[in-house]
Amino acid sequence: MVNKIYFKEIILGLATFPILINFLLSFNEEVKYQILKYFISSLPLTILLFLFFYIAGVMIKEAFNLKTITFSISVVFSSLFIFDNIFLFISGKFNFRFLVYLYMVILYLLTLNRLKNSKKNLYVATSITLFLFMNILSSSEYFFDNHLDLFTSDEERLWIPTTQLIYEQNYLTALQSSNIEGYGLYPSYIKSFISVVSTYSNSFVYNASISNLFLLLFFLIIYEINTKKKIKLILTILFISIFFTNNWINYLFFNSLLGEGPAGYIFGATIIELTKYEKKVPNYLILFLAFNIYGKNFLTVVTIFVILIVIFKFKKINYILISIIPFLITIFNSIFFNIGYLWEFYFSNDNNQKNTNYWSPNNFIEIVKEFYIDKTLTIVFILIFLFYIFSKNKLKKIFNLQNLNETVFFINIFVVIVVYVLLVNEYTAIQDSYRYFINTLFLIPNILTEYTTQKQ
Repeated sequence: MVNKIYFKEIILGLATFPILINFLLSFNEEVKYQILKYFISSLPLTILLFLFFYIAGVMIKEAFNLKTITFSISVVFSSLFIFDNIFLFISGKFNFRFLVYLYMVILYLLTLNRLKNSKKNLYVATSITLFLFMNILSSSEYFFDNHLDLFTSDEERLWIPTTQLIYEQNYLTALQSSNIEGYGLYPSYIKSFISVVSTYSNSFVYNASISNLFLLLFFLIIYEINTKKKIKLILTILFISIFFTNNWINYLFFNSLLGEGPAGYIFGATIIELTKYEKKVPNYLILFLAFNIYGKNFLTVVTIFVILIVIFKFKKINYILISIIPFLITIFNSIFFNIGYLWEFYFSNDNNQKNTNYWSPNNFIEIVKEFYIDKTLTIVFILIFLFYIFSKNKLKKIFNLQNLNETVFFINIFVVIVVYVLLVNEYTAIQDSYRYFINTLFLIPNILTEYTTQKQ
């Protein structure tokens, strides 16, 4: 047993080595140097943001007996979004900044009321101090790094205007004005929320820290994994080497207004929290899971699969009733506010990516080619595939919540391949398949840890 685990640790270390070497040799490339430069320039505010939400996460975890700080931070990000959707007929009358401030006050009061920790006064004092420092720092031109490259039309068409509208006005205005009717604005909402917390400016100006924050939250996930310190160290080196040599991944998740960072984190945090339960899942966790349908398009489909797995495993009627709440809300809001229902665009005739034939088999080959372009992450995916092939009890794992990270990873890959082969026109937007493959990026550290430590 011990030898097998040790062997897997060696394999993980060997896979990390060429990626690390690639990272060390890449500093003579201007693009790779710029990635690190922009991250460092925004680091002071990013660290303050991280500490602010980390302390909030610690408080909520202790007060409400949650399993991870990662999910507790996700609760901070998500609770107002859920409320805003359910009570849009009320919240739509108020300015977003007012809602955020009111929400944070109520959240802190509820949390402090449940906390029995003697450090709660210290938590509050530290949070207020960090809040003030963030707002002072964000107003300083020296630290206010608003560098934003636009590598995709998505930002200019969707993410920038919707984030700005939520920040400056409110969520309802953004829904009514969105250029892509019915598109889930969960990521825009979260980045607007972080922006309100970090600056008092009435006008939205992009700050790299609101995106870089998710890079630090990614490493918080590694920190919280219950494993050996050397595994955490290897994983940290592995992903630092990937993120700071791969400008496309860095841009997608941590250095733009695209939705991958917030949506991936919220989804990943929810799945990680789910893995901590086996006999019974709390109702609130089902609700947070269900609202992931407002995240990114492919994650919506994967979320539905996860909901079905949970319902099939526990066979509880209340899970079904809670799961349909987001679906009912989008139908109600669509009718009441005359806005598109969730993901309406993908079913409309305006979507020119839809396949008019039965299938496009050549797309599968193109998907493989696209994925192979990124050698560093290809190594990680190949490693996961190899670990999976040599693992045991594959079918039993599907309905075991402790193995949900792995199950979700493969479901996402399956969904992407099926959609691009059966539902998308041949060669249309095929380069996007790669970004959808890595939707589950925030789960990969846990998957690698599970494979290297499982006793089989």
